[in-house]
Amino acid sequence: MLLAFACPDVSKDSLDCCLLIGKEKPKYRRFGNDDKGYVAMRSWAHAHSEGLELRFCMEATGCYHLGVATYLSESGEYVSVENPRRIKHFAIAANLKNKNDKVDSYGIARYAQALSPRRWVPKDEVRKELDAQRLRLKQLSEDMRRETNRLENKHLPELVSSQILAHIAFLESQTRQVESRVRELLASCESARCVYEAVVKITGAGPETALLMASLDIEQFESAKAVPVFFGMNPRQCQSGKYAGMTRLSKAGDAMGRALLTSAAQSASRHNEVFRNLFERLIARGLKRKQAIAAVARKLLMVAWGVARAALRNQPIYYPGGITPSRQAKKYCHST
Repeated sequence: MLLAFACPDVSKDSLDCCLLIGKEKPKYRRFGNDDKGYVAMRSWAHAHSEGLELRFCMEATGCYHLGVATYLSESGEYVSVENPRRIKHFAIAANLKNKNDKVDSYGIARYAQALSPRRWVPKDEVRKELDAQRLRLKQLSEDMRRETNRLENKHLPELVSSQILAHIAFLESQTRQVESRVRELLASCESARCVYEAVVKITGAGPETALLMASLDIEQFESAKAVPVFFGMNPRQCQSGKYAGMTRLSKAGDAMGRALLTSAAQSASRHNEVFRNLFERLIARGLKRKQAIAAVARKLLMVAWGVARAALRNQPIYYPGGITPSRQAKKYCHST
């Protein structure tokens, strides 16, 4: 079936859209990356799609693509949001030599036409805000650590040290506000609260990992093995003929989530008997510490997804290594 593909190359201020139908000459037009631009691009694409089924495709570009992707999805359009790395290598394979906004939009259109990527489904409002608040907590924690480290200098002038202390007090106040909002969000969404309260009981996972899982649509993943792929934690072999290179993580996914899970894996490998035994077996097999931690993080993520799905489906839950006794792990629970 012949389809029409409208594919914008998204930047902070503009949408450079390419409309591609079969082997016809592509059409191009630039729109603003704002509400008026979204409406104009959709109208233009439909007006020139010759009555064919229209699909939109774009790269994931930080926060800049979210506005147009959400608008199109809520308008009932078929929208795909793809990893930029995939489109980049497709453009190289397609021998697209130049690099500018117009060529980039054409490369996205060629990619969508050849591979028909799956439909993107936006998060609901609660999970969208929960994800934003989770990232805000991480930012505040990093700022707090930097300021605390500065206080280790015992020779700071009084004005500097007083400003640092005032900033730390402000960051603590901001953190309490965000934590309060997280509790409200979890209380307002039964499924997110259910996932959080189930995952936080995994020894070594902690509240940050539980919040990460609560901000995901658990049912979008068909199996446990699909979850590490989403975060770029799936192993990628490098082998050809007699050459056998090192197997590494693909890292084609959420980098911040991957870092959080790696940190949780370090805790789990110390405090959770099951994950500690896994870590020790991997080290005994000759893996380096960093490789073993990555493998533990992948396993922890798969276990967290299984626990979350079982909780949502009211099925019996198995906790490897037992349930965490930590009071701190329950800090965002509805009951507190």
